[in-house]
Amino acid sequence: MGDFTLNKERAELLLGQLGEALEDIDADPMDILVCGSMALIMQDLVMDRATTDIDGMGFIIEKEGCVILESPTVQKVFREARARIAAANNLPKRWINFQSRTLIDNGLPAGIIERAIIREHGIKLRIRLCSRLDMVALKMYASLDPERDVDLGDLKSMGVSRAEAEFGAGYCLEMGQAKEKVMELLEVMGHGELARELA
Repeated sequence: MGDFTLNKERAELLLGQLGEALEDIDADPMDILVCGSMALIMQDLVMDRATTDIDGMGFIIEKEGCVILESPTVQKVFREARARIAAANNLPKRWINFQSRTLIDNGLPAGIIERAIIREHGIKLRIRLCSRLDMVALKMYASLDPERDVDLGDLKSMGVSRAEAEFGAGYCLEMGQAKEKVMELLEVMGHGELARELA
């Protein structure tokens, strides 16, 4: 299989094939919230960037008149369709996965579903890309882990505005991150004045 990477064009092609496969096996329509680097790549928020998978957070469902994000239980038909695309394109089995589902339990920025950018891939597959604002918040939270320098690199590439940094800092604090660590991150991101206002 070699070194597998996904750029925007290849990801869109594969998602289109996945949508067709879901139609072929007469699956119920699926609505997936995507985060991670691919959410940035598919919105052209970072340039010259590739990743190794498409990172789903969960399925969007309607329940009692409300649209909610549900922790994923990967259905057999989805696994079958995903496997079909993997085999046809010589991909890893879990080229689209739900490793970020733990974020649902940790807590997400309010309004993340409403702000998501919708992409339709046929009549059976809807992909919602976490918005720029929400990706800033999630990347800031992830970058507080010292072993995840890739997230800080993405934040620098995005050229985060003061308003976006303020939103992200608020989210990090709501999630229980230490104020000192958030202030240090803001300094590294070039928002020292905002960091000092938090003191």
